[in-house]
Amino acid sequence: MSRALLREAVRLVGHHQDARTRRGPGGGLIVTEPGPRVGIGTVALFLEYRGVTADDLRMVRNAVEPGIAERLAKAVALPRRHHRAVPQARLRPRPAAARGRGRR
Repeated sequence: MSRALLREAVRLVGHHQDARTRRGPGGGLIVTEPGPRVGIGTVALFLEYRGVTADDLRMVRNAVEPGIAERLAKAVALPRRHHRAVPQARLRPRPAAARGRGRR
């Protein structure tokens, strides 16, 4: 493998925020935990590639959301000792302005 190829691979990994380069003693290529934006971008690219439309996404949301709301309502009604298995969740919907952020 050539140095140029390795540098390009490191640059691409850094561009996707999967790793960063630290200079100095103890430095090198440091793998980082990807943030939510990395996952969102990947999913958006995949959905675009597959030709998924906004109407398709609305249809899936309308099918899935009632079941999620029901599970959340049951989780909130559980005695306190059962809450450790339930992830933190928002009980109020996000404002419309926040839902549009991060879209490309």
